[in-house]
Amino acid sequence: MFTKKFSTALALLFGALLSLAACVPAETPNQPPTAEPVAEATATEAVTSTEAVTSTEAVTSTEVATTTETVTESTDAMLSVEALKNATYSGIYEEPVTLTDGVYEGGEAGDLRLHYKDNDTIFGDLDGDGVDDAVVFLQDSGGGTAAFIYVAAQLNQGGEPVDAGAVMVDDRVQFKAAAVEDGQVNVEVTTRGPGDADCCASYLTHKTYALQEGKLAETSSGDAEPVRVSAADLDGTSWRLVELGENEPVADDVEITIAFAGDQLSGKGGCNNYNGSFTLDDVNPFAITIGPLASTRMLCPDPAGGLESAYFDALGQASLWGYDFGNLVISYGSGEGRKLLRFTAQPTEETMAAPTDSLTGVTWQWVGLTDPMQQVTIDSPESYTLTFLDDGSIQIHADCNEATASYTASADGGIEVTPGVTTLALCGPESRSEELIQKLGFAARYFFQDGHLFIDMMADGGTLEFQP
Repeated sequence: MFTKKFSTALALLFGALLSLAACVPAETPNQPPTAEPVAEATATEAVTSTEAVTSTEAVTSTEVATTTETVTESTDAMLSVEALKNATYSGIYEEPVTLTDGVYEGGEAGDLRLHYKDNDTIFGDLDGDGVDDAVVFLQDSGGGTAAFIYVAAQLNQGGEPVDAGAVMVDDRVQFKAAAVEDGQVNVEVTTRGPGDADCCASYLTHKTYALQEGKLAETSSGDAEPVRVSAADLDGTSWRLVELGENEPVADDVEITIAFAGDQLSGKGGCNNYNGSFTLDDVNPFAITIGPLASTRMLCPDPAGGLESAYFDALGQASLWGYDFGNLVISYGSGEGRKLLRFTAQPTEETMAAPTDSLTGVTWQWVGLTDPMQQVTIDSPESYTLTFLDDGSIQIHADCNEATASYTASADGGIEVTPGVTTLALCGPESRSEELIQKLGFAARYFFQDGHLFIDMMADGGTLEFQP
C-alpha cells in the first residue's frame, strides 16, 4: 500500500514538473519532451505543490518548517502522522471527509480524490493552549489537470486530531517555506502573475492563516506585491543532496553539494570539487539549463565515485528546478526515465565567490594537488605562493626559488600560463619547487570553491588547489 501511494505521489510530482516544461517556448534547448506522468497529470500541468516539485526550497534552513521529527516537546501526547493520515477534514467538499491511509476517494461519479502530502506537515500552537497542533497540506486532484492545494488545521486534544477546517491555497502551486509562528501559519508560495499560464505560476507571495472562531481562515492582507522568481532566489544558497532519485538516498558519509553565486554554481561531487554556470528561461524561470561542468580529477572509490558520476550526469540533463517546503528539487532525464535530485538547505560559505576578477589582489598559497593517482597535501603552503597582477603577469614564490610567468584568463574559467624567468637554487630533496612551476605551464581552467582557487591542468593532469 505504501509503495503504491508513494509511487502515485511521485508520478503527480513529475506531472507537475512537466507542466512547467509546457510553459517553456518550443525553442528552449532543454525543454523536456511531453510525457505521461499519470492519468490525471498531463504535460500541461503546472508544478503543483502537491507532489509537484514544490520545492520550497530556495530558502535558508531557518525558514524550513519543523517536521514530525523536530516537533517541540510537550507534556501532552503529540499528533502522529498515522493519526493525521486517517483524520477527518472539512472545508474542502460539501461534507467533511475522512482519509484512509492518507487518501479519500468518493463522489457520485468517483471524481473526488484527496490525498495527504507526505513530509510536508508542520507543527505549532494554533489555539494558544501551549500544545503543538498540526498544519496539514492536502491535494484535491479528482480530475483534469488541476491540482488544488489546501492548508488544513488539526488541533491536538489529548494526542488526538480534531478538525479545525481547511482553506484552499491555489491550483498547482509550490511552497517555498511554511511555518507556524505566534499562532499563525505563514507560507511563501508561488502565485500567478502577468503573463503566467494556468499551469505555471512564476511569482512568489506570502500568505497567512489563523483560527477564527475555531476554524482556520486566511488572514493575509493581500497588500504585498508578488515578486517574480529569478536567479536571485538561488543566489547565495547552498544545498546538500539527499536523494538521487526515487528510492536512491545518498549515504550520510558521501557529501554531495551545490551552491549558487550569481549565474555560477559549484560544489562537491562526493569526491571532487566542481563548478559551472546555469541559466533560467525568460518565459518559465523554473526551466534551468546547466552548462558544462569543470571538476578536479581525483580517482574516487565507490560508493562516492559511482554517486559522483551519476550526479554529474544528472546535472547535465537538468531541465527544471523547484521548491518543496524548504528543499530544492532539480528534475532531470525525460519521459519515464525522469527523476528528481532532492537537496536540503545548508549554511552558505561567506567566502564563496564566482570566478570573476578574483585572481588578482590576493596572494594564493598552494595547499594541495589531486590527480587520477594521488591526493597530496602541501606541508608548507606559505612556501609556495602565486600573486596574479593586473598586467597579466604572475609572481611565483616556489620554496627557495622565485619565478615569473604571464597569463591570460577568460570570464568562463579558461586560463593559460606561460612560465618566464626563474632562479635555479637547489631547495632540498622534499621541495616541490620545480613541480609547481612545471604544472602551472599546463594550466587549462580555473574556478573558486569555498574561497579556494582551483587550477585544472590539461589532459586530466590533475588539479592544483590554493588558499588565500
